[in-house]
Amino acid sequence: MTPNTPLGEVQPGAAPSPALRHLFAAVTAGLFGGLLTLSAAIAYPAVIFTGSMAVHLGIGITLALFTSMVLGAVVAWGSSYPAAIAQAQIETAVVLGAIAIVVAETAGSADAEVRLATLLVVIAVATVSLGLGFVLLGAFRLGNVIRYIPFPVIGGFLGYIAWLLAKGGIAIMLGRPLDLETGLALLQPELLLRWLPAALLALALLVLQLKRRHFLNLPVVLLLALTGFWLIAWLGGGTPATLLAGGHVLEPLAPEQRWSPLRLPMALAAVDWQVVLAALPQIAVVSLIATITLLLTASTLEVASRRPVDLNRELTVAGIGNLLAALGGGLPGYHSVSASLLPHYLGTRSRLVGLIGALMCAGTLVFGGPLLAYVPTLLIGLVLLYLAFDITAELILDRWPLIGAGEKAVMLVVLAALVGIGFVEGIVIGIVAGLAVFAINYARLGVVRAQGGGRAFASNVMRPPAQANRLE
Repeated sequence: MTPNTPLGEVQPGAAPSPALRHLFAAVTAGLFGGLLTLSAAIAYPAVIFTGSMAVHLGIGITLALFTSMVLGAVVAWGSSYPAAIAQAQIETAVVLGAIAIVVAETAGSADAEVRLATLLVVIAVATVSLGLGFVLLGAFRLGNVIRYIPFPVIGGFLGYIAWLLAKGGIAIMLGRPLDLETGLALLQPELLLRWLPAALLALALLVLQLKRRHFLNLPVVLLLALTGFWLIAWLGGGTPATLLAGGHVLEPLAPEQRWSPLRLPMALAAVDWQVVLAALPQIAVVSLIATITLLLTASTLEVASRRPVDLNRELTVAGIGNLLAALGGGLPGYHSVSASLLPHYLGTRSRLVGLIGALMCAGTLVFGGPLLAYVPTLLIGLVLLYLAFDITAELILDRWPLIGAGEKAVMLVVLAALVGIGFVEGIVIGIVAGLAVFAINYARLGVVRAQGGGRAFASNVMRPPAQANRLE
């Protein structure tokens, strides 16, 4: 600045101030992180509200948006990783999706209102349980205890999540549940065009991430897919009405599907409590899987940013956020590792990042209902299939070569039990099998490292002959 330059006026070509650069990086990271959070809030509820519950998908999206708004703001305020972004998560959504199937079958004789009310209460109970569990673990500083769960159990469950993600992604693009009959017809031309483009894009995105991982890969591919879909629809003469009728886009929120603070209290009057009680073991699985995933996420953020992350503080903050989200019937959630790494790569640690993402979810929750009619089901399927491919690739390429034959067998047993029997049974079988493999492996090791006597390992102390004879 020259002496004649007015105070506060920046000369042309002058570099922006450090504060301005930090603000720009924080806003950029917040916007991109918010987009990832919005895509998750739109995609993940499709895993829960499927089958006969699919007509209530709009309600599930509003619940995910509410969770991401409340939880995102709380975590941004109190996390030991300042730029953390939290949202509704796919791991808990997958378990709740399995519970939703049981709710639909068990309460099948009841009317749709009872089934919906029961599912909403189950979701609220799961969110409250998760919040209380997080708070208690953090208060008693037990953040490291959960790391003793055998990896084959976690790996088998991750494989099951990948299976359900792929199944849910294809189901939402087809507009019907994916069963044996539908699976045999997937190669028919009319069905092939519904899911194959998303599968190819998801595979291309996975290859791109494996070759050159970057935080912009996912939003750029999603933007290209969205643009390409509407360009092809426009060239083909499709209208929003015809696309909606054909199941190619999401339905806009009806007035009764918009989020309301009164929805959960009203659901309490129509809930089937026997179904809720029967779902408690699966709800416990939600808390277990969420705790494991949150601690792994916090450890990943710690390693990537090379800064310490207080695991117990993250548990406490996420627990408070879930308890507040449960007041509005929100879905369980916690930190997003992909969205939370964005600020690190952009060079910012501002808490403004998470707050911007929470504000974007709030704006979409209030004003974004009609915009859902412009979201293709192909986009939702693309996100779910990519997550399935990414989990599978990590297990096969990174984890599988590092474990022994016994652990591989346990992982496959856990996966088969989860698919063929159920959640609780699969987890219990996995823990028992993992402990058995652990015991067998360590039983093969020698208990004594070395043995010998005074002649081989004599001390360097010179003793009188009488004492030496007694030692001998």
